[in-house]
Amino acid sequence: MPVSYKKSMTPQERFTAIATLLARTDLKRFDINPEQLISYATPAERLLEKDNLLILPYMEQMLTSRCTLRCRHCANLMQYYRPDQQRTWTFEECTRNLERLLDCVDYIVWFRLLGGEPLLIPWLPDFVRFALSQSKIGRVEVVTNGTIIPSVELQSAMRNPRAAFDLSNYGPVSRKIPEIINMAQAQHIRYSINPSYTWEDMGDTTRRDYSEERVRQIYATCDNICKNLVGTEVHVCPRSSNGMLLGLIPRCPHDYVDIWENEPDTVKYKLRKLFNRSSIQACYYCNAPECRASIPAGEQMASSRQSTEISFL
Repeated sequence: MPVSYKKSMTPQERFTAIATLLARTDLKRFDINPEQLISYATPAERLLEKDNLLILPYMEQMLTSRCTLRCRHCANLMQYYRPDQQRTWTFEECTRNLERLLDCVDYIVWFRLLGGEPLLIPWLPDFVRFALSQSKIGRVEVVTNGTIIPSVELQSAMRNPRAAFDLSNYGPVSRKIPEIINMAQAQHIRYSINPSYTWEDMGDTTRRDYSEERVRQIYATCDNICKNLVGTEVHVCPRSSNGMLLGLIPRCPHDYVDIWENEPDTVKYKLRKLFNRSSIQACYYCNAPECRASIPAGEQMASSRQSTEISFL
């Protein structure tokens, strides 16, 4: 039996889901401490149990595959994009696809914008404003690797209590992080940063000789499952979405939902079914959780200058 939607959520999503009920009625109270969240667990659980309600505690939208870095062990497979494969969706495409997704769900509590490196996109400030204007979205985060100082226009868009930067701290290669933090503090912009410089090695994209039962175990215990919108497709794992986009992982129609393929009610049903899957094909192309060695974050395949030149081609 596939796990229920509730059980298919990651611990990160689970924590956020407890605040769902509050987030829909009073967004300013979203940033409450864990002790306070516990008292709201019961009403939030009841809300999530409703069959006709689809609340996404967490969703990412990939805006571009272009990046200022070329990390050797990027779990999202950005290092495999050749110059002729690079993709940046237009502002019109991204807004249209986000609007469509919102037509198919009831609420997104935590919405993140990422790449590649989203700060390479000139229309990012407009898209941040667009996302913040949506009544079905709670918190909006922009993920950046700390190599670009946000523009004045982006700083203006991010001065919103529901917006925040998520700074990926890769040590020396994230060279602009001190300046970004100083900027954020001066401009009263929220931000988060992980002090750790380590990653887990997901391995290359060769197919492992796992049994079906082993793949189900891997999927059930994986903490890297992040629901993401890539173009018109919703996936449950960025390794799956990028692997299929690059042709490194076989395209499996059961492992994603095209939000434009059916009417919103049918898409809603298919999304719930996707989130209830017990495994996906991408698990065959990934190290099992217990085999993921701890490695330095952001190790580059080339010098910063070379990788930047490659990513801009």
